Amino acid sequence: PTPVVPLESVVSFAGVTKVFIVENHRARSRSVQTGRIRNGLQEILDGVNLGDQVVVTGQGRLTDGATVAIQPGEPPGLTDPPPAAANDPPGVTARHENH
Repeated sequence: PTPVVPLESVVSFAGVTKVFIVENHRARSRSVQTGRIRNGLQEILDGVNLGDQVVVTGQGRLTDGATVAIQPGEPPGLTDPPPAAANDPPGVTARHENH
C-alpha cells in the first residue's frame, strides 16, 4: 500500500517537498516524492515508510534535529486508512522541548 499523510504535514520550500518524522524524540527532515491528494490526504511515493511517525502540526517551526515531544491523543505513524478513517488523520503533533 502507498503511505498517505495529512496534507498539512507536507512542507514545500525552495522547490523541496518534505515532511518531518520523529526518531528518538528528534525531528528529522525527509525529502519526499508526492502523488495524488485525496480527501485531505497526500500520497507519499518515496521518502518515508509505513510506520514512520510523521509530524502533522508544528512543523513550520521545526528544524532538522530539534527535540520534540509527542502530544497525547495523537495516533502515531503513517497509514493507508480505510475509507471510514479518512477523516481521522494519523500522525504526531510536535512541540519544541526547552532543554
